[in-house]
Amino acid sequence: MVTKRSKKSTKTTARKRTIAKNAMSSVELSQLTPKLRWNPFALAYTFAILGALWVLVISIAGKMGFFQYKIQMMQQYHMAYSLTPLGIIGGMAYVAVCGLISGFLIAWVYNKFVQ
Repeated sequence: MVTKRSKKSTKTTARKRTIAKNAMSSVELSQLTPKLRWNPFALAYTFAILGALWVLVISIAGKMGFFQYKIQMMQQYHMAYSLTPLGIIGGMAYVAVCGLISGFLIAWVYNKFVQ
């Protein structure tokens, strides 16, 4: 069974499409996309925690004899790091502070570009 649309409903649909098309053309793209802002403190804490956990994992693996090249690199680049318990804590603190600073700066610069 084939039904025909009336001319009135076809004209109404065409008019609605024209109105919608004109409305969309007058809206700028920047109005449609929300501006995403990052929380600098949340990113800083995330970088700090993940960095400190990474140092802990690599240190535990280094104590077992794995990742000796990474241990040497970490001893070379991080001031307080060594494979002693105090050195591991010092390395974790050093990386956490670096993560806090870098995470905050990355989010701050990102938010400046988004504005």
